[in-house]
Amino acid sequence: MTNWFRDERVRQVIVGGAILFGVLLVTIAIRLAGAAPGVLGEWFGMIAGLLSTPVFLEVSFFAIGLMIVVGVNHWRMKREGDEFVTLDEVGSSSVRATDGNSVRDSATEEGKFLSEGSESKG
Repeated sequence: MTNWFRDERVRQVIVGGAILFGVLLVTIAIRLAGAAPGVLGEWFGMIAGLLSTPVFLEVSFFAIGLMIVVGVNHWRMKREGDEFVTLDEVGSSSVRATDGNSVRDSATEEGKFLSEGSESKG
């Protein structure tokens, strides 16, 4: 049973289900709060009625979904770190750099880059 929870896909489904269940609980809480007596109940009833109109329902679900996607993506980026990638310049040789940090380490022995060669021709 413990191997079942180690699978990344299973954890993703559990997190997604928990998020949807949380949205369901908030929706039910707003609907039930509309039955409260007094101004508070009238206010929650008005909010529930406004959120359930056809246009606002789709817009509110879109906004909730967008916030969930941005939040989960932010959490994932904090957990995994940024995805910084170094790219070689056009015209550099195919030899890898010795320290992996500088493109000039991988330049040809003539030491000319594509931009330097085009300036000398012009």
